[in-house]
Amino acid sequence: MNPYTLFRWVINMRVFLIILLGLGLIFAYVKYIEYRGVYYPAKEILNYPSSAGISFKDIYITTEDNVKINGWFISNLEAKYTLLFFHGNAGNIGDRIDKLKLLYQAGFSILIIDYRGFGKSQGRSSEPGFYRDAFAAYDCLLNMIDIKPEQIILYGES
Repeated sequence: MNPYTLFRWVINMRVFLIILLGLGLIFAYVKYIEYRGVYYPAKEILNYPSSAGISFKDIYITTEDNVKINGWFISNLEAKYTLLFFHGNAGNIGDRIDKLKLLYQAGFSILIIDYRGFGKSQGRSSEPGFYRDAFAAYDCLLNMIDIKPEQIILYGES
């Protein structure tokens, strides 16, 4: 290999590595921005259903990847349907007391969960994690609380 070819190869390799490093930094920054710019979890729960005169069970559900998520089950003896309530990307379940009261008064039982990283739930917020949390909550209704699939209504806000 002549010196000129070797020199060009070294320069090309350096350019390639600089581009690769730059792409890696951009990817890391996008993931950081996704977490900081999309999810606004609040850890401290300031309100509970009992403050609105509603009885509830404080429950923990273990997801398929062994993350414990927290939720409340509000049983309504008059209910034909149970809402699986997914709150938006900010706050936590304690920020939804007014909605929970309206839905309870409308005749629904409700399971509301805090996604991983929100409220008393473990873990760090991520889109794949939210899917795992949702499936675990649905399975909880089917298996632990013994609700039939046709009685479950998925309810979400954004």
